[in-house]
Amino acid sequence: MFRSPSNHRGFGPRRAAVPAAFLALLLLCSACGGAAGGDSGSSAPPAQSPTPLEFATTSLPDGSTGVAYAPAAIATRGGAGQVEIDVAYGELPPGLYLADDGRLIGTPSAPGVYEFTALASDGQQTATHTYSIVVDELALVVESGLHLGRAWSGREVVLRVAGSAAPADVQVVDAASAGRILRRSEDGRRVVYLPGRVEGGIVEDRLEARVPATGTTRLLTLSVAPDPLANHLARFGSTDVWMLDFGGKRGAHPYATDLHAALARLGLRARTSTQRLGSPAEQLAEEAVRLGVLRHLNRMFGRNPDGSAGAHGLPISFTPELPEPGYERPGPGGWLPGAPTRYSVLAFVDGAAHGVVGTALTDSALNAYHMHNAPGPSGELGVFVNRVAEVVELVYHVGDGPLVGRPVDAGDVADLEALVYGWPGGGARYRDLAYAADGLAASLAAVAAHEIGHSLGLGHTNPTTYGSLMNSAATIHPSVEQGFLPEDMERLRQALPGVGRAAGSTSGGGGAAPSIAAQGMPAGGVHVCRRGECGR
Repeated sequence: MFRSPSNHRGFGPRRAAVPAAFLALLLLCSACGGAAGGDSGSSAPPAQSPTPLEFATTSLPDGSTGVAYAPAAIATRGGAGQVEIDVAYGELPPGLYLADDGRLIGTPSAPGVYEFTALASDGQQTATHTYSIVVDELALVVESGLHLGRAWSGREVVLRVAGSAAPADVQVVDAASAGRILRRSEDGRRVVYLPGRVEGGIVEDRLEARVPATGTTRLLTLSVAPDPLANHLARFGSTDVWMLDFGGKRGAHPYATDLHAALARLGLRARTSTQRLGSPAEQLAEEAVRLGVLRHLNRMFGRNPDGSAGAHGLPISFTPELPEPGYERPGPGGWLPGAPTRYSVLAFVDGAAHGVVGTALTDSALNAYHMHNAPGPSGELGVFVNRVAEVVELVYHVGDGPLVGRPVDAGDVADLEALVYGWPGGGARYRDLAYAADGLAASLAAVAAHEIGHSLGLGHTNPTTYGSLMNSAATIHPSVEQGFLPEDMERLRQALPGVGRAAGSTSGGGGAAPSIAAQGMPAGGVHVCRRGECGR
């Protein structure tokens, strides 16, 4: 479907630069508006949240060369069905192996400090945890708290003394971030460290483990970076809270989530990678896209890209992480009555229906529901990452670009860190990385904002209303900056934070249960944007 830019109104300073032909996404709506009747979404009962899959074992015993490893196993809790555990990346001590059920078996054959990240999967959910096993050495190791290989400003890091049975002590030697030790275990072998404030770069904090009886010491250097998620918080009590769930596991990329499959398609992850979580460069590329989605969503809802409210921001907040214990979310594809301790979930998943890029629970009656857009009782829901990636590959013309020919690797780490942490970057490679990552992030955010808009009571705007996120022929294109129309922003401002979501009401709204709205795209009408033609 084609739309001419000559008759348009909407948001976005670059809208005049759009060529006359572009890829249009046809929005198909089934029983829109939350009226009674419609499809399966209008009669599905409230679903209970599945228990999150997580690791119950937080640390492992140390070992000795030539001595059978003490009976130990990595345990998980939550999830559904049989859980399998594997090494995602890193290495076990030579002589040890990890069984599928989490048992560590064997005899260490070489001294050293060995770190590995374990991946647990029940077929639907995944969880990861990083462990250290020390063999015949004194060491100060990180037990938990690193992000992308670094400590983040204001995020707690748990450290432990390993490899020595004698009493030990941990002290700060030099803290460029002005970090401090918050808590210590009774025996002094485990501490919680809080890095201080960091801006504009990476600093190093040094801590030391010391065994007073022998005078032996070991130094640990923590690289501390700014926390790029510092303002992307779930603000219960003052905003509608939406968690962004990228955890679907039905993608085409081996052992990967749907987002990983999209990254591989665009050259932001190696297509043939055998590492389940990817190399450090691939992890950074994934985080750059996740952060990009957050930043674009906040902008679309009138907030600052970093997640803070801004002068005219709507009372809605987005978080990629599970909120603190004590909060509830609906089960996949279902909804729960409004309550201040509940939050909605937007799932980014692999969609099976041909041509559909997203479906949502939609409720123009503004019922006090919290919604979970994921495959469940209401069918296929959420933003379908694989379909969006197809559009990005064609319209942004990255399919035959340099990233696909040479996917991200170790040489891209500095440029990818610049994308994640917001530092200046330069050079052709950096521009290619930024172009592909932001193209996928902006496109995912546009579909997500459209579906959230439906769930908060917005209908479709006129197909000729160019630039509107609620357009029934929305556009994914590098020269288009989508936004809500002023009248839609006003309706959202009246609807948010949502009856019973943040205000505390537990009573229902004034209508029937939500129905389903679908966002799809026609088979034809593809305008291929050659590199350099559509701008960066």
